[in-house]
Amino acid sequence: SFPVNYWDKFAKKKVRQKYSETYDFDSISNLLGMEKTSFSSQEEEESSGIISFILRIDWRYQVWKAGVTITDNAFLYSLWYFTFSVMGNFNNFFFAAHLLDVAVGFKTLRTILQSVTHNGKQLVGLLSKLLIFSPLKTFAAVH
Repeated sequence: SFPVNYWDKFAKKKVRQKYSETYDFDSISNLLGMEKTSFSSQEEEESSGIISFILRIDWRYQVWKAGVTITDNAFLYSLWYFTFSVMGNFNNFFFAAHLLDVAVGFKTLRTILQSVTHNGKQLVGLLSKLLIFSPLKTFAAVH
């Protein structure tokens, strides 16, 4: 089922065209998961109009292609970058997220960021211990 799930319709058409002389056209189409409508539209006469244009669209392929695009990591990264850029016009916090991305991207800036946040981690650890042990010490002193 590999060709059915992962090949786009242009690759399937090339494979079907290449092997249609050697093997049965219908069996190749069945193996590739291509429907009769995907190659019978060439035989029908062309009609004009918006409705016929919409009816000729291969919706399964368009949904598959949208799914591939939306789940692509580079696309998601660019989308979030764009979203943070637009939201940065309303709140400067989102521009700070861009600066963090730039800082993590450069090795020197990443080292500086790690040296600054290391002390912050120690401070957060100290404050959490203070919040835990201070009430315990007070409770022990009262009783």
